[in-house]
Amino acid sequence: MPINVWDYLREYDELRDEILAAVDRVFRSGRLILGQEGVKFEREMATYLGVAGGVGVNSGTDAIYIALAAAGVEGVDEVEVGYGFMPEYWRRGLATEIAEACVRIGFEQLQLPMAEVRGLEIRADEPPEYRGDNTGPMPTELFLASLASCFGMAVVHAGRKRGIDLPDVAVKVTGTYEGLRFARIRVEVISSHPREQLEPLLERAISYCYISNTLLHQPQMEFVIA
Repeated sequence: MPINVWDYLREYDELRDEILAAVDRVFRSGRLILGQEGVKFEREMATYLGVAGGVGVNSGTDAIYIALAAAGVEGVDEVEVGYGFMPEYWRRGLATEIAEACVRIGFEQLQLPMAEVRGLEIRADEPPEYRGDNTGPMPTELFLASLASCFGMAVVHAGRKRGIDLPDVAVKVTGTYEGLRFARIRVEVISSHPREQLEPLLERAISYCYISNTLLHQPQMEFVIA
């Protein structure tokens, strides 16, 4: 569904008479800026927000600039700005629409990395400290997650072959970085099942899991331009 940059029509229909009356008062006053209507708006907004005063400015950008200057923020390249909805706009799906639009912009316009497997989209990104937008796991996290999920399925499969049900099994994978690679990878299997019954399942799971098999027996790799 397309989202307009400023979809004001519904609100305008509700407030049309009040808005036109205010516009007429401003034009009849002979002062388009710094007039009594502006002063009244600033006072009413301050009262609504529960603050001592308010200042009307030309744009949202001006408002952000003034707020940052007042807070003493300067000499930085990036600033995170949050937003919130007034209660009367809650539960209308607006935040969901905004989030979906941001995701589309990221992957359709900014061309953030995305992989497709069997028609399923897998989105990869980096956290803000690495100049990413944090819209998906890092590729290294996806790598470790693939090992965790594959090994977890292998453990469950090994248990079923022996008539053992493992409803609460979980797998935690931790990688230790060394430069641009993992120097060590630790795979932990977590379950309430007795340890003596889990240990033989782990041995079988290592041979069942495609990911662990690939890591333990390094394949030949080829990088080409298709």
